[in-house]
Amino acid sequence: MASAVPAISYTKQAEIKNKFKAIKGLPGVIGAVDGTHISIRKPTDHPQSYLNRKKDYSIILQGVCDADMTFLDVFVGWPGSVHDARVYRNSPLEEKVSHLPIESHLLGDGAYPLTNGLITPYRDTGRLANDELKFNKVQSATRNKIECTFGMLKGKWRRLKYLDMLDIPCMVELIFSCTVIHNFVIQREGTHLDDEFDDEDNLQPPNLDVPTRLAFQKRDMLKMSIQ
Repeated sequence: MASAVPAISYTKQAEIKNKFKAIKGLPGVIGAVDGTHISIRKPTDHPQSYLNRKKDYSIILQGVCDADMTFLDVFVGWPGSVHDARVYRNSPLEEKVSHLPIESHLLGDGAYPLTNGLITPYRDTGRLANDELKFNKVQSATRNKIECTFGMLKGKWRRLKYLDMLDIPCMVELIFSCTVIHNFVIQREGTHLDDEFDDEDNLQPPNLDVPTRLAFQKRDMLKMSIQ
């Protein structure tokens, strides 16, 4: 289920970019994307599909946030056994990202594919140069906003830590509704983390897709921009 998030105006995009850049100096960022698991009771239909890497049953919430921890896009409902990259490819977000102008991009972790519109870290095999390591730290610190956003969401609505329900469509509607109310609260009250958030429940193997040359070049240019 995708959110009906309105198109972001040019002025709003510029504001988002400036706020992300203020974190660690990374330019062009209009959002951070990640997935988080919402634990659920063992489903009656196809339970193995919902069994995640930690052997808990869950539904995946994919979210994109801005630097104020407001959700810009959400996609809810895929079962917990599915990799983040597959959820992303099957969401409307991938199409939106493919049409971003070259100077704009989302940030994602290494589970996502590197594309012109989605910038991920350099894969660390123990041979990264110092400037690549520095880029990864800057990218991670900037991207961390989405983990904080999930933390605030689950801290405010603690029922999302475990949904003792069996109706999957009802759970999807509930999760989506919480993200909408979350945005309303942010607009009215600002940000306040009620709970420490640990995203180790969503550790994913690295994405092995082969990026385009342009995607490699863009990331290298961003690396040089923060030297």
